[in-house]
Formats: sequence, structure tokens, C-alpha cells
Amino acid sequence: MGIAIAAGGISGYAKVDPKLSSTLAGTAIAVALMPPVCVVGIGFSQGLGQGSWELSQGALLLYITNLVGITLACMLTFVLTGYAAAQRAQRPLTITLALTAVLLVPLGFSLYDLVRQNQLEASVRRVLLTETETFKGLRLVETRTNWLIDPPEVRLSVYASEPVSPNQVNLVAGFLEQRMGRPFALVFEVSLVKEVNRDGEVINTEGEVVTSEGEIEPTEWRE
Repeated sequence: MGIAIAAGGISGYAKVDPKLSSTLAGTAIAVALMPPVCVVGIGFSQGLGQGSWELSQGALLLYITNLVGITLACMLTFVLTGYAAAQRAQRPLTITLALTAVLLVPLGFSLYDLVRQNQLEASVRRVLLTETETFKGLRLVETRTNWLIDPPEVRLSVYASEPVSPNQVNLVAGFLEQRMGRPFALVFEVSLVKEVNRDGEVINTEGEVVTSEGEIEPTEWRE
């Protein structure tokens, strides 16, 4: 919303001031409005399944936010610069302000979901990388959370040199439940990785050379 209002103010001022290029307003509006509309169309073309509907819904909210924000900023700019009479703009300005206030509700929920997602990802990285020795050899690639189901499902894409056991998954799920205050369905998508150098030596996820007997070769031997 803040970005849309800023872009609308700049576009409105470019329309009022003859020294500025008249194409600036059209460019700013096109950049703000066209991409989300295209995403909405792609979502509709995919049949509005669960993922497509969520995609289209978010893009539609972004489109309406940009449209209302740009309209509000342009109207305020026209009134403040004397380009439009304040009395004539009073009613449409009031309607636009009301629409902006209504939009703040879904935007607030979106912000809340974003904060929850960031807290969850931070907790996952903390338990995998710093607070446990169990997952020390894992490399976290991606975290995806489906908040539409109960309990929310968290999918972790990781690289590992060894398989992940159900007990390890249960430990992470318990940690997240304690940290976030709600249960999560945790799913690990494990890609087993084996790194081999030009000498045929196998290297584990911590960069240590593993011998053919499965033992870690001391660093001074490699030197």
C-alpha cells in the first residue's frame, strides 16, 4: 500500500508538472497493475485448484491495493497542487479513503501470515543449524508451509549424507510446537548427497574426507 501511494503521488505530480515526462505516469501505473492482473489470469486458466486459487487471490489483492493506492495518491496530489477543485473531489476522495480503510483488513492478515511464516522459518533454521547436534550434517534448501490445513504442514527440502529418521522428524516437530505454540505436520524431502573429489575421496556435508572404512580422515593427514 505504501509503495502504491508513493508511485501514485509521483505519477500525479508528473501529470501536473509540464516539465516532467507525461509517460512517467503511464509507466508507473503499467508496472504496478499489469503483473498482478497477468497472475490472476494465469490462475484462472489453471482451473482454480487449491494452489491456483490462492495464487489468484493474492494477486487480485495486490492489484486492488495498487489501484486504490495510486488513485488515492493521485487525487490528493491533484487537490494539493490546485489541479482539481477540493469541493468537487471531496466525495470521490471520501469513497477512496473508505476503500483504503477496508483494504487494510486483508493486508493486515497478510502481514500477520508473513510474520508467522518468518518466525517459523527462523525456528526451523535454528533447530537444524544451531540448537541440535542431530541435524548438524543437513543443508536446508527450502521451507514451504501450507497454512490452509489443520495442523499446518511444513515441508523442508534438505540435502543430507544420511537418511532422516522418523524420530528426528518428531524431535523437530516437538521443538516447533513448543516454540510456536501450535502443532505442525512436518515432512522432510531428503536428497541424499555424496561428494567426491578428483582423487576419489568421499567428502561429507561438513567438508571432511571419509575413508573407505567410513572413518573421518584427520586434517593433518590430508595436508
